[in-house]
Amino acid sequence: QETFMKAAKARVKQMFDPAAGHSIIQELVYLWNEPRLRPILKEIDGYRYAMLFASQNQITADMLLQLDANMEGKLINGIAQEYFIHARQQEQKFPQVNAAAFDGFEGHPFGMY
Repeated sequence: QETFMKAAKARVKQMFDPAAGHSIIQELVYLWNEPRLRPILKEIDGYRYAMLFASQNQITADMLLQLDANMEGKLINGIAQEYFIHARQQEQKFPQVNAAAFDGFEGHPFGMY
């Protein structure tokens, strides 16, 4: 779990401050403005937790763009934890597969195996 969480947090930090394009929070704020997309967003890891975080902290989606370092750290940790839970669920749902048998397999996305 520790290895996964370290890698997941690093990945989420990249998503908060990408080298190019919009951050995950900028995307969420933009998409949140379209009410018909909200049910879809609630099904997507990362977006789902960010919306829960906003609700729990009684802030609007656009206020997520202005979090202080402490709150942003909590949001990053929560999104990473959501990714971890999703990964565990996938492990339970899918049988072990010899992934090396697949052409182009580059290994576990977080370098765990």
